[in-house]
Amino acid sequence: MAKKLKIQVIGSGAIGSLLGGLLAAKNHQVAFIINEQVLKIPEQLGLRIILPDNFINTKIFLKRPGDEADLLIVALKRFHVKNQIGRASCRERV
Repeated sequence: MAKKLKIQVIGSGAIGSLLGGLLAAKNHQVAFIINEQVLKIPEQLGLRIILPDNFINTKIFLKRPGDEADLLIVALKRFHVKNQIGRASCRERV
């Protein structure tokens, strides 16, 4: 069995939501880092990804202060990266 990763996703648009949702569906622990001024999602709502032959439902988790990740996914437009990248907590930076 593969290791369960702690993953943080910066950017919850189409790409970030798709990648995070697919990884969560594979039982990885995915937390979204969301700009509270732009998007307020109750965690109870969850995320539904509609695929051509089925759909995936998964819970949404928001990053909590002090949480660290094994993997950080940055799914932002170029002009948002500088303002958001400091909000992540990864164990190693490359």
